[in-house]
Amino acid sequence: MISIRLLFIILIISFQTGYSQLLATDEYGDNYYCYQNGYYTQVFGFQVPDKFNSMLYDTLEAWLGTPYRSAGMSRSGVDCSGFVTCMYNDVYGLKLNGRRCSEIYNEVKKINKSELKEGDIVFFKIRHSQVSHVGLYLGNDKFIHSSISNGVIVSDLKEEYYRKYFWGGGRLSSYSTIKEYQEK
Repeated sequence: MISIRLLFIILIISFQTGYSQLLATDEYGDNYYCYQNGYYTQVFGFQVPDKFNSMLYDTLEAWLGTPYRSAGMSRSGVDCSGFVTCMYNDVYGLKLNGRRCSEIYNEVKKINKSELKEGDIVFFKIRHSQVSHVGLYLGNDKFIHSSISNGVIVSDLKEEYYRKYFWGGGRLSSYSTIKEYQEK
């Protein structure tokens, strides 16, 4: 029989390694999962907030490292707009009207960089007169996207390259699934 002391030690070790999951309740009575010491912080390489959309991060984890493929929309290869389109479909059950970066840009409500929230879309103008790259904002200036050279990765809006080409943010405010989560 396992002693109480041994059970306590195992519990502490699991919390310290970041792989234990706790169910917590916020002031609104909503349940959400906290991963002690940041399981997702370890996976994605940045501090994930205590309260986050676990469906989003579970889905993103599965896509992380997927290679880039022009016009791709699967885990065998995906381009930037295909990745964002797949995320909105897989996580929120929503179909974007546009498929190209510029079409997605025309579909969103434009927001300032300071207003970005998890689930918003970030746009870039790189070597074009119109929006040519898109990603999904995660928080803390981090976003996930499909880059030509590295596939699906997490990047930082503060990086010189992305600061230079950042064009704006967008929110699909008409979609209540995202809006309700962002307002909590």
